[in-house]
Amino acid sequence: MAPTIAGEMSAGPTVMLDVEGETIEFDLPQGAGLPLVPIPFIQAGVGLPMSTEVSIRLLPPVDLGKYGRLNLWGIAVKNQFKDFIPGLKELPIDLSFMVGYTNFSYEYDINYAPSPSDMPAGFTQADFENQKLFLNASGLTGRILVGKTIPLISVYAGLGYSQAITSLGLGGKYAVGIAPYESTDIYEDPLSLEFPKKSFSANIGARIRLGVISIHADYTLGDYALYSGGIGVSFR
Repeated sequence: MAPTIAGEMSAGPTVMLDVEGETIEFDLPQGAGLPLVPIPFIQAGVGLPMSTEVSIRLLPPVDLGKYGRLNLWGIAVKNQFKDFIPGLKELPIDLSFMVGYTNFSYEYDINYAPSPSDMPAGFTQADFENQKLFLNASGLTGRILVGKTIPLISVYAGLGYSQAITSLGLGGKYAVGIAPYESTDIYEDPLSLEFPKKSFSANIGARIRLGVISIHADYTLGDYALYSGGIGVSFR
C-alpha cells in the first residue's frame, strides 16, 4: 500500500527489484498531503417526460503548463420511479434511480530523447517528440436514492454499485540502451496498465438552495470514505 498523489506526506514502502542478480532498492514517492482537491466544473440538466432528468457535467480541457493537461466529463440519467408503482406514489418521500458515467483524463509531456550525437541510426529528434505519461479513469455507477425536499433544503441517502477502470501508461517512442545507442532497442507505447474495480457503496447528503446559490455536502462509504462538498450557481 502506497500514498496516492493526495495522500500522506510520508515515504511509501520500499520496493526491491532483482536485476540480473543485483538487488535495487528505492522508496515509492510520498503524497502531497492535500486535505482536499478543488475541481470547478459546469453542470447542465434538462427535465424530460416520465419523471426523467438528464444532466451533463464538464470540466473543459485545462492546460497546466509544465504540469500537464487534464479534463473531465460525465453524463447521468435520473428517474423518479415511484410515480409508476401503485402504492408508492402517495409516499411523502422521493424515490429515484440514477445511472451515471464519468471520464477523467490526464497527460504529462516527457522528454526522454537521445541527444543528437547519440541518435540511433535511422531516427531523428522528431521521432521522440510525442512522449507522454497518461492517466485515464472512467466509472459507471448505478444508485437508488431516497430523499425528502422541504423549502430551502433537500436531504437524501443512497445505495449503489460502481464499476471503474483506471488506465496508466506511456505513449510515444523511447530509446533504451547505452550511448551511442549502436545496439539500442526502440520501444513504442511501452507501458499500458489497467486496474478494474467493482464495488458497492452507500452515501448520504444534503443540499441547500438560497436563490441561485446552492450549497451541498455528501459522504460516501465504500472501499474508501469520501467527503465532498461544493458551492454552485444554478439557473433554471
